[in-house]
Amino acid sequence: MRPFVQARRSAVRLSLAASPTVIAAMLALQPQAALAQAFQGTGTVVLGDVNRSSSGSMDFLVVNALQNTINWVPSDVAAGSAPINFLPAGATASFSGGSGTNGGNFTVLNRIIAADPSRAIQFAGTVTSGAAGRIWFYAPGGLLLTGTSRFNVGSLLLTANDPVGAAAGLPYLDDTGSFRLQAAAGSTAAINVQAGAQINAVNSGSYVIAVAPRFDMAGAININGSAALAAVGDASFTLNGGLFDITANLGSG
Repeated sequence: MRPFVQARRSAVRLSLAASPTVIAAMLALQPQAALAQAFQGTGTVVLGDVNRSSSGSMDFLVVNALQNTINWVPSDVAAGSAPINFLPAGATASFSGGSGTNGGNFTVLNRIIAADPSRAIQFAGTVTSGAAGRIWFYAPGGLLLTGTSRFNVGSLLLTANDPVGAAAGLPYLDDTGSFRLQAAAGSTAAINVQAGAQINAVNSGSYVIAVAPRFDMAGAININGSAALAAVGDASFTLNGGLFDITANLGSG
């Protein structure tokens, strides 16, 4: 481990109301001072190669491998029920492909593990990537996207269920593009996308996946590919461009 150096394809717009059970839409680091960066935390690369630099409220993350994992420790180490403001309003985190990514074709898993892992991780700012960038976020306490959050990315995964293998720094995607998401026993963590939040994955062949034991959706998704939004404990996916197969254990959520 090392710290940072600094289903069918179709063009659609989703605006989904909250569901109490299952929503499934298949459509087709070196640490810096608080607020002097976008992501409010320290990251360690445990798989792949990612370099981070910061300027004001902006982070620039250059990804140099096809499959990458960053373990993040938020600066907010308090205990309690309030969400951790990991990406404040007005801040921007930008992911781009560097050498070894075949024209910007990469996946980067951001595992955000708080000192109190039951606390949700809040995004109020903007996350961007190139057309081929696949940006994943995992937090065991769930993820909260406020009304000011914007995700303008190639593809996106939001989950409170850990990708199998990632905790050990192992590859989580196999050669067939398959991966599995597994929730902790008894987890009631949620993905909460509030009204006003926007997820934009408008390049051909994109995907948006959101999986957690609980799910609330009041924001908007613009996508030119496929989407799956599910309140489940375990789920397995096989990716093929913007299309994918999903197998979910509906009884564990």
